[in-house]
Amino acid sequence: MTTKARKGSKGSLAGWGGGKVSGTERGLTGAQQLTLDAVRDYIQQHGISPSIRDVCANRGLASTSTVQCHFKHLMACGAITMRAGVPRSVQVLWPRPRRRRAS
Repeated sequence: MTTKARKGSKGSLAGWGGGKVSGTERGLTGAQQLTLDAVRDYIQQHGISPSIRDVCANRGLASTSTVQCHFKHLMACGAITMRAGVPRSVQVLWPRPRRRRAS
């Protein structure tokens, strides 16, 4: 028995910023990789970890539960750590992927 993929599911980045995503080989969806990049960029710009609402604002998301779900998966993959009950405690463990230089 075969199942059909739902329209717009897995692999579709519509509504998530689009573009090439380097984290898919690490088992992340495009949206999860964009969330990880948003956390990394926020820390680089502000010197502190972002709140969940900061990540929502960066990603253009209205629901904090989406970011919480991404954080849960990123923790399970070993990409980030967080301390329970401690705000702004996200730490990125994976190094930033190297980008190809234009030749």
